[in-house]
Amino acid sequence: MVINRAGCGNNKPTERFLETEEIPVLARIPDDIRIAKAYAHGELFLRVLSEYTGVFENIAEYIDKVAAV
Repeated sequence: MVINRAGCGNNKPTERFLETEEIPVLARIPDDIRIAKAYAHGELFLRVLSEYTGVFENIAEYIDKVAAV
């Protein structure tokens, strides 16, 4: 599970559900106005905000690991 706009509103019910069901949270993408601005300008936000690259690399690594099983 990837939680988009983490920190925006109340994520506690979602987090509790995921924990109860033992669903891993692969990433939490914050509610960052810079991401919205990049999208509004038709840009891929990872090209503008490279600090998030590691988040998506971790997701890809997890998928590779699970798919290899």
